[in-house]
Amino acid sequence: MKRLLILLALVVATFMSGCGPGLVHSASERRRRHRNIMALEARQINDDWDSFWMLDKPSRMSYWHLREAD
Repeated sequence: MKRLLILLALVVATFMSGCGPGLVHSASERRRRHRNIMALEARQINDDWDSFWMLDKPSRMSYWHLREAD
């Protein structure tokens, strides 16, 4: 019975861990993804600044692609 409970706990822990971003992506992939996010935010800051000062049309839609191709 004890072995069955240990085996069941291992199986549940295996299925709960899944393939999360910390387990699949390497350090270089995480750095590249972070650079892509920072580049996107840097491009959008000008739009946000114009919107803050109401120099742009009242649209919150961005001209920039939100999804970077991997």
